[in-house]
Order: sequence, then C-alpha cells, then structure tokens
Amino acid sequence: MFKKIFLLFGLLFLIFLFSSKAEALNYKNISVIDNGIITNFSTDSETVKEFFTQNNIFISKNDFVNKKMNEQIFNGMNIEIERPFILKVFVDDKEKIFNVKFNDTVNDFLKVLQKEFDKEFTCAQDNDFKLRNCHELKFYSQHTELVEKTEIIPFETKIIYSDKLFENVEQVVQNGINGEKLITEEIIFSGNDEISRTKNEIIIKKPIEKIITRGICKNVLIMNASAYTAGFESTGKRPGDKGYGITATGAKARRGVVAVDPKVIPLGSKLFIEGYGYATALDTGGAIKGNKIDLFYENLYDAKKFGRRQVKVHILS
Repeated sequence: MFKKIFLLFGLLFLIFLFSSKAEALNYKNISVIDNGIITNFSTDSETVKEFFTQNNIFISKNDFVNKKMNEQIFNGMNIEIERPFILKVFVDDKEKIFNVKFNDTVNDFLKVLQKEFDKEFTCAQDNDFKLRNCHELKFYSQHTELVEKTEIIPFETKIIYSDKLFENVEQVVQNGINGEKLITEEIIFSGNDEISRTKNEIIIKKPIEKIITRGICKNVLIMNASAYTAGFESTGKRPGDKGYGITATGAKARRGVVAVDPKVIPLGSKLFIEGYGYATALDTGGAIKGNKIDLFYENLYDAKKFGRRQVKVHILS
C-alpha cells in the first residue's frame, strides 16, 4: 500500500518538475530602454505588442520604438523607446514650445526650425549637445544684408627723368584721372550679431596715371667734339703697351667714356651728348682744352665717321 502511494507521489513530482521546466523554457529575458532608463524583464509574451500590453507599457503615436509591434520576442532582445518631451526655447527672442525626441541634439532641432520657418538658424550652444541637458536655448534666424558703395581709386604719378630739361623743371605730359570701384558686401546676421562678411570689388573706371617729365640737366654747353680710340692713331700706344686702353682716371676706355678739360667739365660728371648718347667724363687729353670734348669709339672706322663737329652737351651731374 505504502509502496503504491510512494510511487504515485513520485509520479506527481516528476510531472510538476517537467511542467515547470517547460514553463521556464517559454520565458525570455529582454531589456527595455525607455528614454535612457534600462529595465530588465522576463516574459513569455510572443510579440512586442503583447509584451507592452501584459506589462502596462503605454506607447503613444508620437513615441518611437525600434521594434515593430508584430515582431517576435526573443531572448536577449533590446527594445528602445524614445518618447518626446516638451522643450521651451526662445526663437528670435520669442518663447515657443516644441515636442522633441529624447536623444535629439541642437543640430537636429536646427533642422526642425529650418523646415518650419524656411530660414537658417544659429545657436550659441554646441550643435552636438543633447536637448534634454539644456536648461534654456536661444535660436536666432539668419538674414542677409547687401551693402553697396563706391570708392575712388586714386591715380598714380609716374615721373620720367629727362636730360632735355634743366634740373627741377617739370612738364605735365598727361593729367591723372581718378578711377572708381563698386564695393559690394554681403553681411550675414544671426539676430543682431554679424557672423560673416563677404566683400567683392568691381572696377567701374580704371584710373589714368599722371605723367610728369622732370629735368635733370644742370647746364647745356655747345662744344667742339672729336672722336678717338684706344689705338695708336689716337693715343700712340699699341696693345701690350703700358696704359693701353686705360683713361686718365684709371678706368677702362669704352663707349660712353669721354675726354674733357677738367676746368670746364669736372671729371666724373654724367653727361648726355646729342648724337652720341649718355657718357661719363673719365679721361683727359693734351689737345682737349677749353670748350673741347673727345668721344671714345671702339674702332677707328666709327671714330673717323664721326669726325669733328659741334654738339650739345647736357651736364646731368
């Protein structure tokens, strides 16, 4: 009798044990992250919707859930719920109320404002800052102003030195005329604060330079000119002789070197000789006395071709 009772209780215990294990096998461990708060659940619900119903978790039409309502529950599932919250902000200094998502950033909200008002907005807070951590936010719409003005472009003055004019004498060859340019500035404001400025310039009228001729001639002499070379015909010296091709001042004879009477034209003077060009008084000669000047040429042919003649000698310095 006792043996039968013992077997009966054993059979009932096994049935209970297997039914408990079967029931436990139907439960899944999941996590719900509701606006950042994590709660762990053990549930036998088949779908997400069934789970919300069984656990009295209310989902409004404005809430975001990362799982579909008919999605099957599985062990280790994470269900994220992002619920909007009321945010009070100042838009162009006017207080406004918005519903925003829990994880929205300042940058996300800027996009909302742009879409609603069709304007660009800025905020002093960092763009990646979470809205839920902000106590007070101020957004300012951007607007652009175009400023145009004209400015004078002063003309430049060009001076041409002339050996045809006496020193300190000036002649205006061309009058200067100022130019003009149009300056356009695009200024972007956020509220009353300037955040950027772009400048563009267009020349409307180019300036015309003023040209002045300024004299450098200290004196003009009418002189009897001759020509010489470094050769034997002019100096009595040949290549290889001591002092061949060397002037009285020690400079090498070359075109642009002339021989003068130092009592009339000091050695080292800068000259302009009509029919010859620019020259420097660096040499003397036994026959070059008084109002005479001797012009150096590289070859005898050019020297003979020049011959003797009267020339105007402009003393420049």
